[in-house]
Amino acid sequence: MERAREVLEVEAARKKGLSGKNVGIAIMDTGINPYHPDFRGRIVAFSDFVNKRIQCYDDNGHGTHVAGIAAGTGEASMGQYEGMAPESQLVIAKILDKDGNGNVGNVLRAIDWIIYNKEYYGIRVVNISIGADSIFEEESVLVRGVDKMWDSGLVVCVAAGNRGPDRSSIGAPGNSRKVITVGAEDDGGEFI
Repeated sequence: MERAREVLEVEAARKKGLSGKNVGIAIMDTGINPYHPDFRGRIVAFSDFVNKRIQCYDDNGHGTHVAGIAAGTGEASMGQYEGMAPESQLVIAKILDKDGNGNVGNVLRAIDWIIYNKEYYGIRVVNISIGADSIFEEESVLVRGVDKMWDSGLVVCVAAGNRGPDRSSIGAPGNSRKVITVGAEDDGGEFI
């Protein structure tokens, strides 16, 4: 996070008063650890599309990791690993199971739930850190689903996937022409 915060010039944003205050971020992933101090008092909604549990949880850890990048306060690390928007509110849609696997049906149900609840929870940004291993064309229901979120006025950020950096290695739904697709860079400046 120290390198990411530097590359993304987070301190300049903080000086302008940008911290995610009054912004809802929906995280579509494996859930979230509700006891992590970095999220204290800021998880405003949780919906489990996998196991249909009511209480917030993360049986994998990936969703908690992603939420920390997006919105962690850095409390657990004494500020060292503060996220991008530490004053934002979190809306969690669990779409992946304990092994990090999911299906298109759960993703589509979560998309509809987020669009339906966006005003109520103040959702303005959606993060989907998944990439399908199967080939999904732009006309597929998965890509059309994320496009529907964008068309509803939400800023949608999705992962490029885990097959890069080769040509044509961006997975769905990152192959949408509407959403913001994010890749990665290691600490040495290499794109991965």
